[in-house]
Amino acid sequence: MNSPATAAAPSPNQRESRAVEREILTRVTNALEAAAKTASPDALAKAASDNQLLWSVFVRDLQSGQNHLPPELRKQLIEIGQTVIREISENINRSLDTDFLISINRAIIEGLSDN
Repeated sequence: MNSPATAAAPSPNQRESRAVEREILTRVTNALEAAAKTASPDALAKAASDNQLLWSVFVRDLQSGQNHLPPELRKQLIEIGQTVIREISENINRSLDTDFLISINRAIIEGLSDN
């Protein structure tokens, strides 16, 4: 989450960072989808915890002074991340809205694509 989606062509390092972020988020999202389909409480708790950890890392990166995204985009992504983290924290042992979490992740994956 360290390169502007709306800026001119990203540098090779920015493209590489975005590709890594996209790959990790895709893996976490696929695990969340698989766990939701199996309805295994343990698998779902693990996948949700992994998703929460990843979003915690994203939020810390977005709050860093080293992050070069535009301030408004950073603010929006931080709010999304905090919402995801809160959803998991409040509902991991109850009725976790996996469809919501997956849709958020898929939207971010799409935004990280090199279109």
